[in-house]
Amino acid sequence: MYDIMKDKIKIVNVALKGNDWICGGDKPTIADIQLCLAQLDLQYGILDTNFRNSLNNLNTHFKRVLQLPAVIKCIGTPS
Repeated sequence: MYDIMKDKIKIVNVALKGNDWICGGDKPTIADIQLCLAQLDLQYGILDTNFRNSLNNLNTHFKRVLQLPAVIKCIGTPS
């Protein structure tokens, strides 16, 4: 199951290449926030460090979404 999850995450990582936001526009959408929230547990505990570090596009997106004022207002600033 873990390997299947990793394969799906790689697909999302590739889809984000060259895009700031998951839908490809110049502004974030609810899809970006949902993707970020779905990643919280993965980023902070489930994914092994080497694999997580290989996901450059996804990591950049994750950090970008966490900096949105609406996200900070709801979940705070993760440490």
